[in-house]
Amino acid sequence: MKSAFVAFKIASFAASIALIAVMAGICGFVLVKGAGAISLELIFGDADPIDALLGKTAVFDALFNAIAGTLFLALLSTAIAVVPAICAGAYIAEFATPKIRAALEFLVDLLAGVPSIVMGLFGYLIVVFLRKTFLPNANTSLLVAAIAIALLIMPLIARATKEALASLPRETRLLCACLALSKPASFRLALLPKAFGGVMGGVVLGLGRACEDTAVIMLTGAVIGAGFSASIFDKFEALPFAIYIYASEYRDENELAAAFGAALTLMALSTALIAIARLKR
Repeated sequence: MKSAFVAFKIASFAASIALIAVMAGICGFVLVKGAGAISLELIFGDADPIDALLGKTAVFDALFNAIAGTLFLALLSTAIAVVPAICAGAYIAEFATPKIRAALEFLVDLLAGVPSIVMGLFGYLIVVFLRKTFLPNANTSLLVAAIAIALLIMPLIARATKEALASLPRETRLLCACLALSKPASFRLALLPKAFGGVMGGVVLGLGRACEDTAVIMLTGAVIGAGFSASIFDKFEALPFAIYIYASEYRDENELAAAFGAALTLMALSTALIAIARLKR
């Protein structure tokens, strides 16, 4: 029995090291390939960086618009998903009957398993439906893409909320009962604040997912050369789509290097957003 446990510990340690090694290998490969391509010209093109950041001049043939589009998309989709996902997770954990809880957990898992290309097609079909009914001028846009991605990240946040609330110690609920707090008051004043760290963990995962999805935005409004998105109803540029185009249609080594530079930029942007979100925990 002891030897089996030791073997399990060794296997677990080896698996952890292998996971770290694979992650380090991927990051190192992108860093080596992309570091040489990172420059102000790659990000801002021929435009002056200060003027571009202040919106005084347009940027063409560079990554600035894609970086801004990715940032807007990630924040907008996360903002759309957070409240309904937290409410769903809280209802499943605290208020649903066993039968309803089982049904809702199944539906959340089902939504989590929907392929992103299917969700992108769903977003596109929403536009088609609006064109044929209420809004003849409806078109794919940043808002449509954000809604589709929000549906993808809702299960992550809902599941994290449910698990965070379910893992709270029994003493917390007993204390609320001793203070004669109602169930809504207990949830609002004690349970949700105590579970906040776990809930934010789900938000961080959702934010990371929102930054990297390509299949959804291919069908819901991402284009190359769209420029800076001044409205949520405009088409937009995004780093994942730019990487796909650069890598699949490159004509020389410089364009391939630009793809790796865009990939490194996306990794840095995702890491920065996730780090900021984790600090808020």
